[in-house]
Amino acid sequence: MSDQVTVRFEELNAAQSELDKALSRAYHELERISVDFSPDEGYEHSKRIKTILHRRRAVKDELVRIQPMYDLLNKNVGKVEADYVRRVEKGDAMKKSLGCPITVEEAMREWID
Repeated sequence: MSDQVTVRFEELNAAQSELDKALSRAYHELERISVDFSPDEGYEHSKRIKTILHRRRAVKDELVRIQPMYDLLNKNVGKVEADYVRRVEKGDAMKKSLGCPITVEEAMREWID
């Protein structure tokens, strides 16, 4: 699930970035045109900007929904990894200090046999 959330989050983030660039290009295009553009040209520019804004809003709303899961998973993955490493190191040190010569596989095989 963590991988799915991460992939989706990254896709949405990339889509929002592309839409931000498209919006910036549309604004710059609007700035460059003559002040005396026709009502039809004004309508077409506003229609294109509105379409970009609607798409951006849809992507942003989905990002808002997935952000808490993404943050939780990423925050906890680091903690889980650190906790795992700490426990393995502690267990290895304990086995070494007690002179424990067998692995868990050997212990389970002897138990089952």
